Amino acid sequence: MEANTHSCVFSLILASKFLQSLHTLSWIQTIWYNQIMIMTVLEGKVSSDKSSILLDAYKETTKDLPPEIVKTYIVKNVENENTWRIITIWRSKEALEEMKKHGTPAGVLMFRSVDTEPTLSIYEVVEYTPKY
Repeated sequence: MEANTHSCVFSLILASKFLQSLHTLSWIQTIWYNQIMIMTVLEGKVSSDKSSILLDAYKETTKDLPPEIVKTYIVKNVENENTWRIITIWRSKEALEEMKKHGTPAGVLMFRSVDTEPTLSIYEVVEYTPKY
């Protein structure tokens, strides 16, 4: 019985390492193909009575993300609860540019749905450390 337990633990460790290596491979491929990831930050002031509308719009819009998006978050400032941000990590600058060709970005529309015109900041991701 003890040998079987060790075998299961060993299998779990191998599976975990394999998944980590896949993620590392994806990151290496991004660098090799000269595709530096991009982070966009949309920020807007949202009144407390409309924050649930923004959050619902975010949840609905992000149910099915396109492959160009690596990760996205919606965050609220802990010191000023009316300040919201939508942070999105894009696979590359080209992926972001391609999205812009299809009209007004979804994040901008989400903020506009609560009567806010967001500001946009764009950053290059220069280092990334995954944590599992």
